Amino acid sequence: MNSKSDWLQKIGEYQNKLEEYQKVVFCEEKLWFFGQKYFERPNYHWGNYVAFNGSHSDYFDTITNTWGGPKQLEAISSKQHFGELIFVSDSEIFLFLFSHFGTMCFYSLHQFNKNKRCWELFFEFEENNKLEKTPYILTECGTYMVWVLFF
Repeated sequence: MNSKSDWLQKIGEYQNKLEEYQKVVFCEEKLWFFGQKYFERPNYHWGNYVAFNGSHSDYFDTITNTWGGPKQLEAISSKQHFGELIFVSDSEIFLFLFSHFGTMCFYSLHQFNKNKRCWELFFEFEENNKLEKTPYILTECGTYMVWVLFF
């Protein structure tokens, strides 16, 4: 491999850029794009870009080289202290809401419905589940097991 063209290939043009920042995951031969909008957090004197406060989804089908088209997503939460993690497990896309201010605390796990293109509540953690000295937590979410390890 002597040049970038040996390992990079342009697969398409993005049609409708809606947000400046995107989170991207690969699932079932599609690149899924989740827009991130700036979320002001005045109680913490800062802000950042998140998807959970309402944005859009879009996908690029790597088999047909076509875009699905953008679709607006409803806000899951507007809580200022939340962080998010978007990930893929067993061909499903999830959004995990947590807080790490002071101590780690889990709030909810949402599954992306790829047909309706919306986030659906998958699992809600018990209140006050602060992990101050726990090395790990194992939580059963339906047919999924979620391991969170702290080192």
